[in-house]
Amino acid sequence: GLYDWTQTAVSFDGVDEVHWVNGIEMERDSCPGAISPSYEPLRIGARGDCSSCNQCGAASNAPACLEANSAPPVASWSQFVGDIDETMLFSAALTSAEMSSIHQASYRTGADPLPTDGEANVDLLKRNTGATQSGKTLVGFWLLDGDVGAENLAGINGMSHQDSSGSGLHMTATNAQFVTGLFGQAFRFTGNDMLIVDETNGVLDAD
Repeated sequence: GLYDWTQTAVSFDGVDEVHWVNGIEMERDSCPGAISPSYEPLRIGARGDCSSCNQCGAASNAPACLEANSAPPVASWSQFVGDIDETMLFSAALTSAEMSSIHQASYRTGADPLPTDGEANVDLLKRNTGATQSGKTLVGFWLLDGDVGAENLAGINGMSHQDSSGSGLHMTATNAQFVTGLFGQAFRFTGNDMLIVDETNGVLDAD
């Protein structure tokens, strides 16, 4: 319901795009093929605005656009309004059981099914989602716990928008506002803010 926490996810296995709510498959659309490459940085809470690009109109960070415009546009559109807590990115689609394990927060200590405290264990998260197998990795895991620090995650002392997966995909926050979340704190989106992944190591290109 309104103001309730809801786990949402989208997966793609090269054939179907699947939408999940609270660990349950809700919609499946057939769209076979490869994911098109994008020159836009990965955003959470907003989409890239390519309207100022006078080249392809679809990829404002494409080489032709950068050459023509000197610098990529930084605007965004379709901005989310609400609170987001604990965002994850995997290199491959999760199974129904793996998706359910995230909804049940089986990688955290505390009360089931949705603990509001306890520590996150990245190694356990990887095992429960098959991200220790060949061909599947936990690409990014962002706690969004504000500036108060976060749990010690398998030796990684995470802060607000640092990536706790070990991939080094940290985020830059625009108009950051942190509120009480499902686990610790959450990032509040009010329509003029977003999180942008600072990729400098080519991890997203590989996945």
